[in-house]
Amino acid sequence: LPQLAGNQETRIGIVDIGYKYHRDLFGDELPASNLVTVQNFRSDNDFETTEHGTAVAEIVTDFNSNIHLFLAAISTTGELAQAIDWLIGNNVIAISGSIGTSFRAGNGTGSPEYDGIRRAAQKGIVPIFAAGNEALEHWIAPDFRDDDGDGILNYTSQDELNCFEAQAGDEISVLLEWFDWPASSRDYDLIIVSLPQLTEVARSDAPQTGSQEPVEFVDFIAPHSGQFCAIIQRFSGPTGVPIELFIDSPRCGGFTPCFDYTIPQSSVGSPADAREAIAVGAIIVQTDSLAPYSSRGPTLDGRMKPDISAPTHVDTWAYGHQGFLFTGTSASTPHVTGAIALIHQKLLGNSSGQTIYSTLIPRTRDRGPVGPDNMFGLGLLYMLAR
Repeated sequence: LPQLAGNQETRIGIVDIGYKYHRDLFGDELPASNLVTVQNFRSDNDFETTEHGTAVAEIVTDFNSNIHLFLAAISTTGELAQAIDWLIGNNVIAISGSIGTSFRAGNGTGSPEYDGIRRAAQKGIVPIFAAGNEALEHWIAPDFRDDDGDGILNYTSQDELNCFEAQAGDEISVLLEWFDWPASSRDYDLIIVSLPQLTEVARSDAPQTGSQEPVEFVDFIAPHSGQFCAIIQRFSGPTGVPIELFIDSPRCGGFTPCFDYTIPQSSVGSPADAREAIAVGAIIVQTDSLAPYSSRGPTLDGRMKPDISAPTHVDTWAYGHQGFLFTGTSASTPHVTGAIALIHQKLLGNSSGQTIYSTLIPRTRDRGPVGPDNMFGLGLLYMLAR
C-alpha cells in the first residue's frame, strides 16, 4: 500500500499473560528492540511464563513491522485494568488482548477493566479482545426450570443431570453463574456426582443472601474414570434469571462437546463482552469454517458478539518451532489488530484506531446466516475493497 496520509508513529498495545522468547525475535519476527516497550504488571514478575503473547505480537508484526509495540504482562483483571491505563498513557491506537475469562456478569460491566476499555474507546483507541474458546464447554438456560418441584434444576423434562466424561486424575473445574450481578439473594448450589451411584465428589454451596456474587465454583480431581454430572440445586430465593455452566476439562472443549447438554450460545467471555470492545471470533484458515470452539453471543443483555471474525490455526515462530499451530480466538484477534496497524501506517496515519476500524467494517465478508450474527459477527476480516 502506498503512503497516503500522516506521519505519526504506529503504536500498538498488547496485553497477555506472558512473552517467552520475545527477546530472541527482535529485528526478525518482532520489531527492533528499540521499538518494543515492555511493562510487567504481574504480581509474580514472571514476564515469560508462556510464549502466548509472543505469538500474538508476531502476527501483529507480520502485518506491519514498522510499528512500536507496547507489551504488557498481566495475570488478573486488576492488573489488566492497570495495563490498559498504561497503554492509554502511551498513546497506542489499538489494544490487542488474546485473553479472557468466563467469570463475568455477561452484560459488559462489573469490574475495573471495563472502565479502562471505555476510557480507551473514548480516546479513539480500539480495544480488540478474543471472544473466547468456550462454545463447547458451556450450557445456559433462560431460567431455573424445576418441572417436578423438587428444588433440582431440570435440563430437560426427564433429566436433572448434565454429564461429562473424565479419566482418573483429571483436574476439572465447573463454574455456575446466574444473571443477578453484582450481588444476589437467589441462592443456588452446584453439586458434582459420579455415575452410576450418584456419589457426591464435589460441592459448592456458598450462601447468596443479597451481598454475595451469583457464582458457585468447584475444582476437583476425578477419583476414577467414568461419567460425572453437574446438579444445580435451588436453596432459597426467587428464580427468573438466566443460569449457566462452564467447564474446564482436558477431555473436551475444542472440537468435542463437554456436557450432554452443551449450548454454545452466550458463551462469549470477558472482557470481549464489553460494549466498547471488538470481540473476535475464529475461522479456521484451512477450511474457511467457524472454529467449533469459537465462543458465541449474544451477551446476556442481548447484544451481538462476536463483532468480527478472523483466521486461526496459523503459523508463528513461537509455537511453530515446537511443532504447533497457533489456534483459538487468541490467534484470530491479532489479525484484526494487525490490519489496523497496517492501515494506520500506510494510509491513515493521522486517524484514530476507531476511525480505522470503521473502514474495515464494509469490507468484511459475510459468513453463516445472511447478515451479522452471533457466530461470525459482521463476517470475516477482509482488507481489500469489495
